[in-house]
Amino acid sequence: MLSVDDTGFVKKGKHSAGVKRQYCGRLGKTENCQSGVFLAYAGNNGYGLVDCELYIPREWFSQGFEQLYKECRIPEDREFSTKNEIAQQMLNRALHSGRFAAQWVGCDAAYGNDHDFLDGLELPERVWYFAATNAKEQVFREYPERYYPETGRGRPRKHPVLSGKSVCVREIAEDPSVPWETVVLAEGAKGPVVAEKKYIRCFSCRKDGNRNDVKPGPEIWLYLRKYADEEIKYFVSNAPGELPAHELDRAATLRWPIEQCFEECKSSLGMGHYECRSYRGWKRHMLFVMIAHLFMISMREIFKKK
Repeated sequence: MLSVDDTGFVKKGKHSAGVKRQYCGRLGKTENCQSGVFLAYAGNNGYGLVDCELYIPREWFSQGFEQLYKECRIPEDREFSTKNEIAQQMLNRALHSGRFAAQWVGCDAAYGNDHDFLDGLELPERVWYFAATNAKEQVFREYPERYYPETGRGRPRKHPVLSGKSVCVREIAEDPSVPWETVVLAEGAKGPVVAEKKYIRCFSCRKDGNRNDVKPGPEIWLYLRKYADEEIKYFVSNAPGELPAHELDRAATLRWPIEQCFEECKSSLGMGHYECRSYRGWKRHMLFVMIAHLFMISMREIFKKK
């Protein structure tokens, strides 16, 4: 799996590239920090970070930041991109590089809720996304027909009406007609990873142009996972209907390595311990951390085999 996520780095002052008061996931609140978007790869031989990009907030491209922009050595041809746009570009670049034997693309709900992000992924054949979403995500249980009802008087109706309504995925989680199943997702360091799951085939829901109405999108898997504390995680995947269920179970475990990468790189390899202010310095520091992490993972594999 190739997966994307962002992480923050708390910074003092206003002179580091891309710094501003923004939400910092590590602290769970708004703080003065830099934010980076990272790409990770997880496979049978381990996991690691393989690409990164510093998020530059929109105000940094205004006239008031011209001098600071230059002092931080941010590339002159850099244009503003949201984190989701950066992640999408990063994934498409990796998928087209041919360097990664990936079957899945993974992301958390900040990206999975963004339909433009999902629809803009240039997925090769037999590569599918497995994206987290939130409880408010709308889907169609069955594909609705579109028709134009007779109005009786006046002008004919301009926009079609759907034969069925979309439903919130939380309603499916609470629907007893779709039972929960107990499954062993993987073998962890502390024993089997056991969870409850339910999954159904349904149709995604998309905004209908510039209107407030919705329309059905592609057929997808809706995959729900319940944890021991009763918390429910929601996922959508464009994998085909004939895909065996155990493949979805495996995909549900493949996104955690990017969180593990952040934890190991920040706690053991000094990922957030830098004093550079320039964009180039930030990129170079992250590259060194990624190389050190690759070395650490390689050594772990060697000693594990012995």
